[in-house]
Amino acid sequence: MAETNVHHPTDFNLLLDSIRCLVRETARACGEAGIPGWQQWRHRRRKAMRLYRRVSGWKKRKSSPEDVRAYLAASHKIADKAQASLTTLRADGICSGSTLDGIDRLLCHARRFADQIERRVLRGETIPRGEKVFSIFKEHTRWISKGKVGKTVELGVPVCVVEDGTGFVLDHEVMWAGGDTDVAVPLVERCLKAVPELRGCSFDQG
Repeated sequence: MAETNVHHPTDFNLLLDSIRCLVRETARACGEAGIPGWQQWRHRRRKAMRLYRRVSGWKKRKSSPEDVRAYLAASHKIADKAQASLTTLRADGICSGSTLDGIDRLLCHARRFADQIERRVLRGETIPRGEKVFSIFKEHTRWISKGKVGKTVELGVPVCVVEDGTGFVLDHEVMWAGGDTDVAVPLVERCLKAVPELRGCSFDQG
């Protein structure tokens, strides 16, 4: 298993992370370009954190939907301001393309998580697994159901490894998509080409 993490972020956590990074990076880029409007960026970030704390628990969200709406409204306001600044920055031409792309990526994350929170918490919808993102920094992170006692779930990227009887690694496959059943046959076929004397291969229950 690669890049696993026992912490399972919620869309509320991820929205806060997106907003905090968005405010910081937009303020930095605007400061370098001499574009006003982000002098109080630390205050904006602290306000978002205060609103998040009011909805940081499941019971709080259920009992105070108005706090959820306030959190989303503040997030949308920051995202709209960042969008306007991004448009100005692109027209200005001072910032590098990577900086602008980074702000745009954080902006997309913020809007995605705000939309999912509204749909899930306020409208009672179920968000399809394919629409979910579990990390704003490593978007390839997947939700991996382990089925093991004490550690039923991990976040990361699953890796299928083929070893011989002595533990020597014959081949491996990083599963950016799909599961064990999708890579088992081509993986064994590659091993047969590399090690023609291979006569059997066992798999775990998954």
